Amino acid sequence: MPHPDFTDGYLRQPTIHKDTVAFACEDSLWTASIKDGSAKRLTHWPGEVMFPSFSPDGMWIAFTST
Repeated sequence: MPHPDFTDGYLRQPTIHKDTVAFACEDSLWTASIKDGSAKRLTHWPGEVMFPSFSPDGMWIAFTST
């Protein structure tokens, strides 16, 4: 999957754990490395993703969705 073009999208509600940031963008949940900027889409469905939050150990990401 090619890297998304974040110049046309919107990034919302970022949360960070160590060197990874999770955020909502284009109604999906994404993670990105703060070291190299590589991003990965984790969800893709018709609902909107909101309020991502890492677990204390960084192993899980909780979020709400409509």
